[in-house]
Amino acid sequence: MAKKYIIFQEKLLLTWTGKKPYFMNVCHLFFSKVCFFQKKMAEAGCTDPKILQATGQAMLDILLDRDGTVIKEKDYLCRPEELELLPGAGQALKSLQDMGCRLFLVTNQSGIGRGVFTLEDYHLVQARLENLLAEHGVFFQDEKFCPHPPSAGCTCRKPGTLMWQELVRDHDLYPETSLMIGDKPADLEFGAGAGLRGLVLVLTGYGRRTAERLGCPEIPDGSGFLELNRTGAGPDLLARDLPAAAAWIRNFLIQNFLGPERPARGNSGYK
Repeated sequence: MAKKYIIFQEKLLLTWTGKKPYFMNVCHLFFSKVCFFQKKMAEAGCTDPKILQATGQAMLDILLDRDGTVIKEKDYLCRPEELELLPGAGQALKSLQDMGCRLFLVTNQSGIGRGVFTLEDYHLVQARLENLLAEHGVFFQDEKFCPHPPSAGCTCRKPGTLMWQELVRDHDLYPETSLMIGDKPADLEFGAGAGLRGLVLVLTGYGRRTAERLGCPEIPDGSGFLELNRTGAGPDLLARDLPAAAAWIRNFLIQNFLGPERPARGNSGYK
């Protein structure tokens, strides 16, 4: 939903109009861009100089699938030593973090419920992932995982949205300022069900198979991504990998500096 920003006593008061976002005049635009949003981005942890200089976009929350998106896809990964980051994943996540984005992990881990590996195995693998990402200065604000097999019929397993609702409750996430990045249909359906602003399909892991299943066009040679018109639970963006997705997000933040401010906590729709 689009918004209009009005400056009053050196603050921007959000008004929901349903129209294209704009500021009352050039002075308001300049003031908000330089004096408000740069401060907001800096407080959010943004260190990207171009973002700080050119964007007034409120920081985005990025929800990420794990296997096939951040790390190499391996069936029922349960040994920490077998975990491998996908090429460029650490640097891509660091760039997103430097833009002021918050990073969250949402992952299905049915191997626990199937008895293939234990909850302790999962946490050991996750600790290994966190250690590898820490070498790049990257950390997740939170992680949510579903341990159940599909037969359990739970609402936490993607594409169910219980993990999203828990993140909303714990971290004040809002669909208008959140993106989902994943490689499987369930990731896209999860994001669509939560009403997230953007759905990104990466072609790593099961991504190519998913793209073929959805009838997505090929990414042009020489490009890392392709913007699409979403239909149903299809993606808004097709990206070759996580670094390409991060590059698109950076461009998006710079080019759309009149993006939405976060609404008040009580307007999220979740308690």
